[in-house]
Amino acid sequence: MASALRAVLVAAAIAAIVGACGSDSVDENGASASVASAADDLAEATTTSEEPTTTSAVEGAGTSAEPDAQGPGIAPGEDPEVDAVVTAFTTVFDSTAPVEAKTPYLQDAASLRPTLEAYAGGGSAVGGITLVPGAVAIEGDMARITYDVNFAGNEAYGDQEGEVVRIDGAWVVAREQFCAFMASARTPCP
Repeated sequence: MASALRAVLVAAAIAAIVGACGSDSVDENGASASVASAADDLAEATTTSEEPTTTSAVEGAGTSAEPDAQGPGIAPGEDPEVDAVVTAFTTVFDSTAPVEAKTPYLQDAASLRPTLEAYAGGGSAVGGITLVPGAVAIEGDMARITYDVNFAGNEAYGDQEGEVVRIDGAWVVAREQFCAFMASARTPCP
């Protein structure tokens, strides 16, 4: 039962995000071909498990800017640079965080406001979308992050990769990185 609920939540999230910007082709039920395919793949993957996947890093994490929203491989407070990277990354991609909270962490945030608002709308349909970092590797002014995508606190996609860059001494999500993620969510940047 929990697996079926998880599949429905993820399918709803994908549909909500796609609905924010349109879709390629629509079947007789109103679902786009890519949404139907993703929902089928997820339903097949989740029917083998009795319980949804959750991690202790997600429990109690109201906004992803909180230090305990980090994955089990990251120790909050151990490295201030890693904490700064995680805060920038998780805040920008937390669908429940206000746009104003994302501004200091997103390059060109003012022009991306419509995309941020569409992402928030898609996320609200499924109880929120969060990205949970599991590992951070900093090299100079670039940080590579391995993360999971969660819908309503449940892992939907694991072991994804992203980047945060240091610009003028501050860790931010570059416009290009943000827009690449949004494009995969079918919420294009202006």
